[in-house]
Amino acid sequence: MRSEHLTAVGAAIERRARPLLALLLAAVAAVTLVLAHRKPLWNDELFTYYVSRLGIDDMWSTLATGVEQTPLTFYVATRASLDVLGDGGIAMRLPELLGFLLMSVCVFLFVERRSSPLYGLVAVILPVATIAYGYAYEARAYGLVLGFSAAALLCWQVAAEAGPHRRLAALGTALSLAAAVASHYYAVLILLPLLAGEATRSAVRKRIDWLVLGSFCGALVPLLAFSSLIAEAKDYSTSFWAQPTWHAAIRFYPDSLMDRPLGLVLAGFAAIVMFVVWRSWSTRRRAGLNLPPLHELAALVTLALLPFFGVALGKLVTGAYTDRYVLSAIVGITILIALAAWWTDAGVPTLGLSMLLVFALFAGARIVERNDDATVDADAQAQALAFLDRHRGAGEPIAVASPHDFFELSHRVARDGGPRLIYLADPALARRYLETDAVELGVTGMKGIAPLRVEPYRRFVASHSRFVVYGRYRAWDWLTSELQASGAHTRVMARNSENGAPLIDVRGP
Repeated sequence: MRSEHLTAVGAAIERRARPLLALLLAAVAAVTLVLAHRKPLWNDELFTYYVSRLGIDDMWSTLATGVEQTPLTFYVATRASLDVLGDGGIAMRLPELLGFLLMSVCVFLFVERRSSPLYGLVAVILPVATIAYGYAYEARAYGLVLGFSAAALLCWQVAAEAGPHRRLAALGTALSLAAAVASHYYAVLILLPLLAGEATRSAVRKRIDWLVLGSFCGALVPLLAFSSLIAEAKDYSTSFWAQPTWHAAIRFYPDSLMDRPLGLVLAGFAAIVMFVVWRSWSTRRRAGLNLPPLHELAALVTLALLPFFGVALGKLVTGAYTDRYVLSAIVGITILIALAAWWTDAGVPTLGLSMLLVFALFAGARIVERNDDATVDADAQAQALAFLDRHRGAGEPIAVASPHDFFELSHRVARDGGPRLIYLADPALARRYLETDAVELGVTGMKGIAPLRVEPYRRFVASHSRFVVYGRYRAWDWLTSELQASGAHTRVMARNSENGAPLIDVRGP
């Protein structure tokens, strides 16, 4: 296609960019609501569900035990959604969908202000093709953190300019930071890119902008308000299930893209950008095609490197790190990619249109894949309960070895009926076999507010010479290993045809 044709297509898209954005977000919202309705709640979401159903005082008391390490305000927001929409997957996950949509609007506006609406659309589509989209319909805080972090970045961009809305934007920065940290404590890391950007801006201007710098204090308000809960969470587990390692920070980048094809495509786009930079940097600068302000680039690059700061925080303070704690890095990566495409195209949107098409294809494929996953998850739970119901014998409880399986299946039994399930808990044995007791303490701590039957392992086996175990299927199963090590006689009674998990008859541990 000739360059004038590409330019015409790009111009047509830009003239209709706002309606296209609205249409795109409506489509994303529609398919996400379907996924939110179809996908069963998994282990972590069940923590959200049962804590959110409590009153405010009971929420605080439960969080004070350390069983959950998320701010009270997150559960209040979920409770409000449940009160308005009723019990169900959509009500549980709606706040996260709204957070994801807020992120989409903010990255569009941020990129549009420094390039053009076409590249703003590129920045909107890319996150749907990454791991970030999964948190648009997961009842945990990460979708909200994405939205509020992007809002803080956009408000800071506006506040740093000497425009008529500067003070309002500074207030927006403070409120967005407070809302992000009030959703998840690790969102405080968003301060680092903003501080890096503001430090760069102060160095260029040779003076400090106290209004903007003061707005960053909004992130500290939730930390002070929930300081006692943070202390409880820090001391709750002797060893968190996800330990911080520098390798984990490096792995964030390929893992966040979810699959090799998208990573290869992005690598190809990066090669094109670097080639153009090498060949025509000075030419484009002379033509007036300037990069965004240096302070914004400093903030975006620091934001893209957030996994390394997350690991550092884990190593020095919290002892915990997992990729979703630094998911906001995808906001920085997305904006940088869109701006790099704009600069490379230099008025002829070859790269921008290519990205728009390719990212849309990947996003569509990812949505189809996630719909299939939701169906598989729902069918797997129903099939597992049917399998256990057929083999429950005379009604004795079935000990489920995996705490995740136990929590998810018990929730479904409480709703639909089924076999009696039990979990045998022992934090010391969990530490011995799994090197963490966090998951063990979590399921034990939830038994007071969720329909869970949890008993101490040693006391149970001392009083039961024979019982049945639904064995090794997922991680976190230390029970079957301990039974074998203790000299118990085990015999596989049946095996789940769907996943191979055995039902084990246990005698004489």
